[in-house]
Amino acid sequence: MNIKIVTVTLLSFLLSGCIYPVYRTIQPETKVEVVNEKGEPIRGARAYLSTTEYCPYKFKIEIVLSNREGIAQFDSIKRWGTDMLVMHGIKPENRWTLCVEKENYETEVIHPRDRDDFAYQKVMLREGNATNCLDEDAMQDRTHSIKSIKPYVQTFDFSTIYRDKALENKVSSLISKMLDKKTANKAYADLEKLGREATPYIIMQMEDFRELPVTSISLKNKNRNAFEGIRHIGVKKVADVLSEILAQLEGISFSHTPYDERSDDERKRDIYEWREWLLKRKI
Repeated sequence: MNIKIVTVTLLSFLLSGCIYPVYRTIQPETKVEVVNEKGEPIRGARAYLSTTEYCPYKFKIEIVLSNREGIAQFDSIKRWGTDMLVMHGIKPENRWTLCVEKENYETEVIHPRDRDDFAYQKVMLREGNATNCLDEDAMQDRTHSIKSIKPYVQTFDFSTIYRDKALENKVSSLISKMLDKKTANKAYADLEKLGREATPYIIMQMEDFRELPVTSISLKNKNRNAFEGIRHIGVKKVADVLSEILAQLEGISFSHTPYDERSDDERKRDIYEWREWLLKRKI
């Protein structure tokens, strides 16, 4: 009986192609130098490194901003996994694609041949119209024919590209003050005063469905045809205030359902829209 079980187990592994453990390079260490046509470093370019793994199949993208020297550094990622034993010794390898974008420059997509080619990449961006790397066919999850980046948007760690801890802590502190009736109104006003630089850190902390003690917020009416200089908005939860302040700062909105009528599912959809917008926006 035990022999049958072992035989079936071995056959299943052989058929799947996954058979033995291996310490694998998931993502190679990569230094990307981004320059313009004059050879000058470009600061704030987004470098995207996509990884397609096999056995089992996984797809991920990491994003790093270039520093003042034009350098975007990706760390090596290694871990134990399984490798394939297949007929004729042919097995799929991890695939990596590098994409670099910056507003007012043409987007550059690179397909290094293997992980050794990733050690250093000098990328020259030419002036022109930028396209978002996440819209490039080369950066799509082709194996599953996924054109939507929804799973990636939901799980992406924005702290890997937005690293101003002081500003992140300010936003967090003001959110805490919103939960106190005595300090809520000032916290609403102070959060707006932080300006657009705070936008990423507000979005990063949006998934907060705690009830508010002060359920209205007053903001300057930016509509040219407005009859009143100040508009008053009813809010119910922390996510509502953050969404409204983001709309005020960025001049866009993704939901038109009154906050006091919104379900948490609607709030989650709104948060997703803001996260996708942040991931795709130009720097």
